[in-house]
Amino acid sequence: MNGPQPEAGQPYAEDRSVMEVAGFGGRASEIEFKVRRDGDEIWHQEHSCVVFDRDLMRQWLTCFGGSLVVDEVRFGGGPGAAMAVSLPGIPAWTLSRVVLAQLRQQV
Repeated sequence: MNGPQPEAGQPYAEDRSVMEVAGFGGRASEIEFKVRRDGDEIWHQEHSCVVFDRDLMRQWLTCFGGSLVVDEVRFGGGPGAAMAVSLPGIPAWTLSRVVLAQLRQQV
């Protein structure tokens, strides 16, 4: 990361991704990925669903096989396959190649 470093717990201004997914019942819901200096988070409905270790996530994204379950979040996928994410109240959804590339770059 270039430029000034945020204090612990504060997001990097440019490292925040928000996406809309369909919850159970088809209702739209926002999911937010926040990349912070001291850990990365996924938020849903103003609730932090997971704070994950950046090194663990980076390693999993590099190998990208099987499942990674951290707190309330499950990541799944395999080589050549799309990555799926599921949260409480949200069925599994597939991350687009663009979002997956952005996540790999941020982590």
